[in-house]
Amino acid sequence: MKMSLKVKLILSYTALSLLLVMALLVVSNVLLEKQFNQYILQKQEEKNLSYVDAVKTELEQDKQLTPEGFIALGQKAFNDGLILMIRDNQNHEIFCMSCYDQMRCEDMISAMERTMQSRYPGFKGEYVEKQYTIENEGILYGTVTLGYYGPYYLLDADIRFMDILNNLFVAIAFVFLAVAILIGYFMANRLSKPIQEVTMKAKEIEKGHCDCRIDIHSTTTEIQGLINSVNALAVTLDAQQNLKKRMANNYAHEFRTPLAAIQSTIEGIIDGIFDATPERLENIRQEILRLSRMVNQIDKLVELESDDKTLNKTKFDLKNLIVQVVTTFEMQCEEKKIDVSMNLVQSEIVADHDQIGSVISNLMSNAIKYTDNNGKIKIQLVDHKEMIQLIISDTGIGIAKEEIPLIFEHLYRTDISRSRKTGGSGIGLSVVRTIILNHGGDIKVDSELNKGTTFIINLPK
Repeated sequence: MKMSLKVKLILSYTALSLLLVMALLVVSNVLLEKQFNQYILQKQEEKNLSYVDAVKTELEQDKQLTPEGFIALGQKAFNDGLILMIRDNQNHEIFCMSCYDQMRCEDMISAMERTMQSRYPGFKGEYVEKQYTIENEGILYGTVTLGYYGPYYLLDADIRFMDILNNLFVAIAFVFLAVAILIGYFMANRLSKPIQEVTMKAKEIEKGHCDCRIDIHSTTTEIQGLINSVNALAVTLDAQQNLKKRMANNYAHEFRTPLAAIQSTIEGIIDGIFDATPERLENIRQEILRLSRMVNQIDKLVELESDDKTLNKTKFDLKNLIVQVVTTFEMQCEEKKIDVSMNLVQSEIVADHDQIGSVISNLMSNAIKYTDNNGKIKIQLVDHKEMIQLIISDTGIGIAKEEIPLIFEHLYRTDISRSRKTGGSGIGLSVVRTIILNHGGDIKVDSELNKGTTFIINLPK
C-alpha cells in the first residue's frame, strides 16, 4: 500500500515514541516496584522489631508473665498482619496468638494470599515465621516468633499508592505520546513540504517549462542538495533548449548562404544571364566543398558526442605527433610569414592518435587563420607527472572575455565576417573540446582582444 512521505513520517514518529514511552513506562514501573518492595520489606522488619522491643520490655519488667498479659499486644500485632508467639528462656510457651484464635489467624493468612494473588497473579508467597532472641548483657530472656504472609505483603494503602503511581505513569505516557505525534506532524510537514515543491517543479520541467526554479530553502542538507540539483538541472535543460534553438538557426544560416549562392549562380547560367565560365563553376565547386566539409564536421561531432565514445588508444610520443602536424602547415605559415616556435619534451601518452592529431590540427589551423602577417605562434609541451600539458599561443585577433565561455558551442564564431573569409564553420572547437573531454582531460582559454589567444590542454598520460 502506497503512503505519502508525510504519513510515513508521522507513523514512524508515533511508533518510535510509543515504543520509547512504553519501554520507559515498563522500566520505571519495574524499578519503582522493586524499590517499593524493598521499602515494604524494610518496613516489615522495622514493624517486627517494634513488637520484639515491646515484648522485651515486658519480659524485663515482669518475671511472672501470663498469656493474658500479651493478649492486647497479640491483638495489635494481628491487626498489623502478624501472628505473635512468645517463649521464655526455658523455651516454654508464654503466648501464642494462633493458639488463642487459630481460625482468625488462618483466615487472615488466606485473605492476604488472595489479595496478593489478585494483585500479582502467580505471586509466590507463603506463610513464614521469623524468630528473634531477647537478651540483655548476655542474659537470655526468651524468644519472639512472628508469623506473617511473606516474603512481603501490601496493605490496602500500599495498593492504592501503587495504583495512583501507575495511573500517573499512564497519563504521562499519553501526554508524551500526544507531544510526539505533534512533533512528528510538525517535522513531517517541514520535510515533506520542500519535497512536494521539488516534485511539482520537476513535473513542470518535465512538461518543458525549464525556466522553473525552486525558491525555497531547507535546513536539511540532503533536501537542500536535492533542491540545488533540480535547479541546476533546470538551468542545464534551459541552456540546452536555447542551444538547440540557436544551433538550428545557425545550421540553417550556415547552409542557406552557400546554397543561395549556388542556386543564384546556376539559375543565372540556366537563364543565360551568366556564362558557364570555369571561374563560376570553380566558385560553385568551392561552395559545395565547403558544405561537404561542414557536413563531415557535423557528422564527426555527432559521432564524438554519442553514447558510444569508443577510443582507439595506443601508446605514442606526443612530441613527434605535434611536429608532424605542424609540418603540414609550413606552407600556410610561410605565406603569412608567421614565426612558429616549439618548446617540446619527449612525452609518451596512451590516447587515440588520430583524434589527438585532429585537436592539434584544429588549434593550429585556427591560430594561423586568426593571426595576421608577421605574427607568432608558440607551442609548448610540459610534463606534469600524471598529466601532459599542451599550450598553443598566438598573437592573433584575440577573443573578448564575454565570448570565451561560448567559443566551444556548435557553430559559434567570434568574428563571423572574418570566419567567412577564412572558411571557418564554427564547429572545430566543439570537436576539440569533445575529444579532450572524452580522453578525461580539460581545455582552457586565455585571450585578450588584439593581443592573442592561448589554449591550454591537460591530458592524462
